[in-house]
Amino acid sequence: MVTGSSVALTVLAATSIPNIYGGFLPTFWEIGSPETSARQDSVYWIRRGEIVATGISLAIGIATSVVDRTPLAFIGVLIMVGVLLYLYEHALRHGTSGDIIVA
Repeated sequence: MVTGSSVALTVLAATSIPNIYGGFLPTFWEIGSPETSARQDSVYWIRRGEIVATGISLAIGIATSVVDRTPLAFIGVLIMVGVLLYLYEHALRHGTSGDIIVA
């Protein structure tokens, strides 16, 4: 059953995930810069940061779902992880191709 506290815990868990990724990874702008995207050692460490941040994020989602006894928090965390991984991978793959809009 979905309650107000379930929704609140889901929002809390999901919105904490970008902080986890931010602690292990540089910004999208830094990753998309030609200097970072072209260096294989940078790509190696960025991918390792993605793995660690994803593991910690999933643990937060699982723990919150266990406490709340609903899968909502885990689902919310999965969605946030998916969005962040897409954005980081996009920055790695397309950062040097000139499709970054600079204002």
